[in-house]
Amino acid sequence: MRIRNRTVAFLIGGTALLLAGAYAAGIVVTRHMPDLAVGSLGTIGVLFIGATGVAVETVILPDRMRARQSELILEIAGDSMSYLRSGLSVEAASAVCRLVLAHTTASAVAVTDKHTVLGFAGIGSEHHTVGGPIVTQATRDAIANNSMGVLRGRSKIGCTDPKCALRAAIVVPLQIAGEPAGTLKFYFTSSRRLNRTAIALAEGLGRLFSMQLELDRSRSDLAYLAGHDPLTRMHNRRHFEAELGRALSEAGRFGGTGAIVWFDLDHFKDINDCLGHAVGDDLLVSLSQSIRNHTRDYCTLARLGGDEFGMLLPQADQAEAEAAADRMLHLLSERTFSAGGHEVRITASMGVACYPEHGTDCDSLMSRADLAMYEAKATGGNRVVVYTHDDSWHCRMTEHIETAERIVNALREDRFVLYGQPMKRLSDGVVAAYELLLRMIDVDGRIVMPGEIIPTAERLGIIRDIDRWVSRKAIQLLADESAAGRDTQFCINLSGCACSDPELLGIFHEEFAATGVDPSRLTIEITETIAISDIERAQEFVRALKSVGCQFSLDDFGSGSSSFYYLKHLPVDFLKIDGSLVKGLEDASANAHFVSAIVEMCKGLNICTVAEYVESQDLLDAVNDHGVDYAQGYEVGWPKPLEAYVGTPDADTEQLSVRAVPAYSTSD
Repeated sequence: MRIRNRTVAFLIGGTALLLAGAYAAGIVVTRHMPDLAVGSLGTIGVLFIGATGVAVETVILPDRMRARQSELILEIAGDSMSYLRSGLSVEAASAVCRLVLAHTTASAVAVTDKHTVLGFAGIGSEHHTVGGPIVTQATRDAIANNSMGVLRGRSKIGCTDPKCALRAAIVVPLQIAGEPAGTLKFYFTSSRRLNRTAIALAEGLGRLFSMQLELDRSRSDLAYLAGHDPLTRMHNRRHFEAELGRALSEAGRFGGTGAIVWFDLDHFKDINDCLGHAVGDDLLVSLSQSIRNHTRDYCTLARLGGDEFGMLLPQADQAEAEAAADRMLHLLSERTFSAGGHEVRITASMGVACYPEHGTDCDSLMSRADLAMYEAKATGGNRVVVYTHDDSWHCRMTEHIETAERIVNALREDRFVLYGQPMKRLSDGVVAAYELLLRMIDVDGRIVMPGEIIPTAERLGIIRDIDRWVSRKAIQLLADESAAGRDTQFCINLSGCACSDPELLGIFHEEFAATGVDPSRLTIEITETIAISDIERAQEFVRALKSVGCQFSLDDFGSGSSSFYYLKHLPVDFLKIDGSLVKGLEDASANAHFVSAIVEMCKGLNICTVAEYVESQDLLDAVNDHGVDYAQGYEVGWPKPLEAYVGTPDADTEQLSVRAVPAYSTSD
């Protein structure tokens, strides 16, 4: 009996000693709890490491408790989410700490970023400096390992002051877009208060807060891209037009004046052609930074597209606007810009239009500023021209109006036609598709090239009617080919306005349904410049067309340094390499490296490549050697009336005895 009592006493004493040793030497105990999840909390394992050995406590949460934990997590999160809208700011972190502390058994709560304390609430808060150093090494560990940590022990955690008796802690990592952003930490005055409920709440809240931070960061990025040019980080055309609309509205209600300055860089195309597009892009970035630094805060400055910029000066009169344009002109012409290792001098042509004198709506005001800018460019450039209502301006406006009338009449009288230019598959030499190119037949029978009409159509808003005509006509031609037993493939070019045309998608649905044409036989092309100028809208447009069944091609690829970045956001089937990169390829020029990189990238993305402007057999051989899938250009076939190609034996080798003309598209 005495022996049995000694055995029981020994076991009890040994167990007590084991637990006491574990408690006394408590350190970071576990960092991996993958089974925890909000709404389905599973087994929680807590490891104790002490001087006398190791013990493992395993707890299984009942269904009823899991449900309650989920409700409480969502309740706390709902109160806290509004404070996280600004990210991990000091104000947001402090508010979250106070809210979480009020709902949990923790004695103190802290939020840190990667390096400092952003918020702290609870016992000993007066001994913690917000913006100070990391509270514990566990913060670094949690961020480095991207996992939760649990600490227990007699020694004080996170505070060296004796008044701050925090004996246990939970450290939960916070993430934004998969990257460490900081930690959410719970402190307890007693290790016994660090229970399974506290652990479940901590991890659940950490996950929810990380999701909210990531969502807010994504919203912020999208909002920024919607109003900014991705290359120069200046405001874009959409933002400029919105600000101009607000300024005109205020001027209309309360009176007042204002002006816009439209300016375009002189001979910028020569810089791109001689030094390369990368140097041109570097120049735009350098120039944009300089312009921003010398523009007053109340002015709105934007890159409108290409090398064209605009400046809005609210409350300015004509003299003030002209003086501001002169200052900008001298800023550009009197300094040298560094771009791609080159020192570049640049001048600009500037046009000024004032409101309400020259217009009271966005379209008329921008059109007149644009005309003034072209007048400055036509008279030698590097000067400022203010729009006036004299005869010369009226003549130009009359020309635009007359051109618009010719376009409208041609649409009404069905005097537009589509020429074809073949696209050859290099693997077998077969003409795989035809690009349809727009021509207008004038009243005198003359063939009018797109370059004569498209700028006016875009400026006056008629371009959407042309896009719709091209789309309908292409599908009807495909239906005719099907009726003749031919599975011809066509490609059509659409303007930048197509991406925002609410009726165009309905036209595709309607025409495909009416004709029974397989949508995969039609490829839609838009230029790279159009796509990256409004990437969000371009994405929606492309996805909508692909949902119909059409294929998609990105034209003029390589014309900007942002090309590779934006390609991953557009689900394209074909990529047309910009002609500036194709030219000279047969002479082993520096363009060969760019073309090889583009081809290799497209192979990895399962995108077919097309080389434009292939004008000789040597160049055709060169693009074939570089692994390009398709070729298009005068060597493959000239633009001709479509009937010269489709349905005619050996038509792809026939040459019409007509003057050589470039293959303009609807967007040219």
